[in-house]
Amino acid sequence: MQTELLTIQTLDTPRYTRLVLEGEIDAGTSRPLDATLSGLFSAAPKSVVIDIREVSYVSSAGIGIFIYFFGELQKVGHKLILLQPTPVVHEILTLLRLEEHIPILMSEDEIEAAL
Repeated sequence: MQTELLTIQTLDTPRYTRLVLEGEIDAGTSRPLDATLSGLFSAAPKSVVIDIREVSYVSSAGIGIFIYFFGELQKVGHKLILLQPTPVVHEILTLLRLEEHIPILMSEDEIEAAL
């Protein structure tokens, strides 16, 4: 799925679904992200790894989506993991202390251990 400012690619693996995001997550682009995650959750919930290495900006709307789906997945025994944030996005996530709740991984090698 692609909007003007955000590209969302879905890759399915046996243990988790990986979303590869590229662009900006703000009030306008968060709707397609929300719809994508809702579709994944309603189809067959399993853990989700959100690859944000190509995300240049995330607003409170995007953070809200991450928090909401983290909670929903946790209720059914699955995880939401954020992977390789850019330095700017990592700073935002750190300022909000999001890593205290949602795993933020800096390397793909950490995925299997985090699941």
